[in-house]
Amino acid sequence: MRILIAGATGLTGRALTRKIQQSGRTPVALVREGSDLGVLPEGVETRTADLTNLPDDVAQDMDAVIFAAGSGGGTSDEMTDKIDRDGAISLIEKAK
Repeated sequence: MRILIAGATGLTGRALTRKIQQSGRTPVALVREGSDLGVLPEGVETRTADLTNLPDDVAQDMDAVIFAAGSGGGTSDEMTDKIDRDGAISLIEKAK
């Protein structure tokens, strides 16, 4: 089972990625360009995309999708909406 994890480099996302990998499933980390991939468990596949502009095929070949992303506490209300709301909605639509 292949599971796409948005926010895989964050605290919650890293924990989920490890648990999924340990369970014998295949986590695929959805990461932004320039993300610190060193925080991911060894051997985790990545898929590069930005939650504010997801490609139509972002969830291609995935059996499940987890949204563990967040804009962070220091972003504007507008950016929070773009990532935490609109990004989640977009990922759900693309996963269908």
